[in-house]
Amino acid sequence: MARPKKNVEPRDASLRVSRRMRDKLKAAAAVMGRPLYEVTNEAINNYLDTMHLTDQLDRWRDNSAEDTAEAPQSKTA
Repeated sequence: MARPKKNVEPRDASLRVSRRMRDKLKAAAAVMGRPLYEVTNEAINNYLDTMHLTDQLDRWRDNSAEDTAEAPQSKTA
């Protein structure tokens, strides 16, 4: 007899995905003999590179640097 499906909240699904990803990262780190934090940081950076967010962040940084360079300096005497 099949069990009735419970109402699944999006948060629960998100936690399941997070646990699955964490377990995959732990397994990858163990196989490579590397610390988990290095593998995790590398995976995050690879993900961000595919999202092309770093390009946008660089543009924002460049714009803010230009804005601060153009701002008038206050004179204190």
